[in-house]
Amino acid sequence: MRSDAQALVDELKALRKGYGVQSGDLSARVGGMVRRVCRITDADPPPAQRAKVIATLTELVADLPDDLAGLAHAAFGLNGTADVRYEERLTRVADRVRRDPRTIRRRVDDLLERLAEAALYRPAPPPPDAGSPDHPWHTAELTTAVLLDLPVVEVFEERRIVSHRERLTELDHSVTVSEPPGAHGSVDPVAVGIDPVRGFLLGPATPVSGNRLAFRIRLPRPLGRGEAHTFSFRLRVPMKFAPHYVCTPRRPCDRFTLSVRFGVGRAPARIWRLDGEFPLELNDPVVPRAPLSADAAGEATATFTDLRPNLSYGIGWDERR
Repeated sequence: MRSDAQALVDELKALRKGYGVQSGDLSARVGGMVRRVCRITDADPPPAQRAKVIATLTELVADLPDDLAGLAHAAFGLNGTADVRYEERLTRVADRVRRDPRTIRRRVDDLLERLAEAALYRPAPPPPDAGSPDHPWHTAELTTAVLLDLPVVEVFEERRIVSHRERLTELDHSVTVSEPPGAHGSVDPVAVGIDPVRGFLLGPATPVSGNRLAFRIRLPRPLGRGEAHTFSFRLRVPMKFAPHYVCTPRRPCDRFTLSVRFGVGRAPARIWRLDGEFPLELNDPVVPRAPLSADAAGEATATFTDLRPNLSYGIGWDERR
C-alpha cells in the first residue's frame, strides 16, 4: 500500500506533464492527494481548482533555496508560460546551468519528494473570517517595478489576490505620493495617472487626503472563496516625490518583490531596504537599515515575505550621487 507521500509524488508527476499548471485539462489531472493539500472542494470550478493548485505550489516553492525554487517553477510551468511543454522547459534549464538534462530530471524527481513532504506536514492555516469586512481578500503575490529613468516616473504593479468570501466583485485600493523631505504643502494625488493593464475595470477614484488617492478595482467576474485572480496596472507620477517607494498593506500580503530602476550610470551612492518600518519613520536618517546595491542596469531589487498590515516595506535611496 502506497504512503500518502508517495501517492502525492505520483500525482505531482502527472501535474508537471505537458504544459504543467497551464494545461487546459489540469482539473482532470488533479488527484485526491492534490485536492487534499490544495484544499480543493467539489464546489470549485476548474478555474478555481487551477488557482488553488498554483497558489499552493507557489507557497511551497517559496520555502526552497533559490536554485531549487527556479527548477520547481520550470517543472510545473509556474512562470506562466503556456506554450512550452515539460521536456522543453527542463532542456532550457539544463542549457542555462550547463548540466546534463538527465541530471536535471533526476533533481526534479528528488524535488517532488521534498515538496510532497512539505505539503503533507505543513500546519493548516486558520480559516479566514468570511464575514469580516476587514479581510474579504488578501494579497498572495505583489510585483512592482518603479522606472525612475523616464521623463515621467512610471510604476507597474502586478498583484495576485485570493478571495476570502463568495462572489467577491470589487477591491478597494489606494496610492500615496509622499512629498520630499523639507517640502511644504500637499502633493496633488489627482495628477497621478492610473491605467489598467489587465484583469480589472477601473472604478471611481477619490482623493482621501492631501497625498492619497483611493480607487475601486472592479473584477471582470465574481471570485469564489479561496479563488485567486491576477491584475495589473500602470501609474504615471508627474511630480517629484520622497526618495523611497514602499508597500504599506492594509491587509496581509504573502510576498512583495520591488525593483527600482535608476538607469545606467545613474544609481545613487546609497540605497537601502525599508523592512517593516512605521510610515512616519521612512525619512528618518537615524534608523539603521540594510544596504542594497544596483546592478549594471542601474536597478535595485528587494523581496519581502509575510508583510504585516500598516507597516511599510520597500526601497529608499539618497538622491545625491
